[in-house]
Amino acid sequence: MDVVARWSLFSLCVACSTLWSSCGAPSPEETTPDELQFEEPTPEPAPAEETRMPEPVASPRALGPTATFAELTAAARTLDEQLAGDVESDCLLRGTGELGAAFRLEADLAVAVRPLAQPPADLADVVEQRGGKVAVLSRWGPRGETDDALVISSFTSTPPVTGVALVVFVTERGVYQRLTSGELSPELAGPFPLRRLETSLPSARPRGADVFVTASAGTSLTRLREALLFVPPGVVAALAVSLDSTVRPPATNTRGNRAGMCPDGLPASDVERGELDVERLRDALPPLTEAGARCFTTTRAESATGGRVEVAFRVSPDGSVDHACAVRDELGDAQLRECVLRAVRALRFPEPSGGAVDVQLPILLRPAERPAPAMICR
Repeated sequence: MDVVARWSLFSLCVACSTLWSSCGAPSPEETTPDELQFEEPTPEPAPAEETRMPEPVASPRALGPTATFAELTAAARTLDEQLAGDVESDCLLRGTGELGAAFRLEADLAVAVRPLAQPPADLADVVEQRGGKVAVLSRWGPRGETDDALVISSFTSTPPVTGVALVVFVTERGVYQRLTSGELSPELAGPFPLRRLETSLPSARPRGADVFVTASAGTSLTRLREALLFVPPGVVAALAVSLDSTVRPPATNTRGNRAGMCPDGLPASDVERGELDVERLRDALPPLTEAGARCFTTTRAESATGGRVEVAFRVSPDGSVDHACAVRDELGDAQLRECVLRAVRALRFPEPSGGAVDVQLPILLRPAERPAPAMICR
């Protein structure tokens, strides 16, 4: 995620694992630094004799050689709940598939529906009972009509693409394929043996369509790996899970919620106006970098392509943020807006001299542009 922050007092660039940058006209009374970057300092290690290393903790991403798709989705759910799903990765799954070799979930996560659902054990029955209509929910919005459809929720990241998608179901009875728009011939729709996916997938996939792969709960990761290897190189693909028919897709319009908005700016205050040095203001901003990135991972699908939120806040005489609100919000995502405002309210500044200081901060939130990951790590 990229976050662009522009102050009315100075230009600011904050760099983190996702990227914050800024630009803006300087105040006549202030000096504008060319570009300032914040990076989390690396703590100096304590002397060896004073350090007791903790026991290593196994990562949820580590999966055993006999792991199943249910275990993989459980690991993804845990990582998402721990806000640990955002990683730089160029593949979805690591593992050779050889006897006794372990697997590892390497994917950058982007869970569309929280909490992440458990895959069904009887996926073949689900596919056959629901017919040929399928829809996909991703961080970028729905693909296909969700009414009376078998709904699939993706949980690994993809570029912000739209349009028709091909869904591949790996089940105990074989492989099924469905399109979010249009129908497939019985030969391509399945079920058919997994090895036929090598020719059936390219034949079923429309030009430019991305691919979502899901599986029944008991599908081994060895079998899932084999299916992923049949996805042509360079094709945008993601892992997904089938939603139960009782699960209703989340609402896609929250723009009517105006909580936290103040179009006319901060309310009037009787507190005397003070001053706070630009450099000291800037030095208090790094905590907002990580918090802003976490906020953006929870945004709704219609806001996931990014937009600007302009925040106004008042630094009180004791250095705390007394009030914060959004002057403008292009995204209209009430949950995201409140998360950003909480992060601003948690900031702590040096005590201004003479009274309170009002600040206005436009922030541009947008996802990082990453290439489509490979299916299997080489």
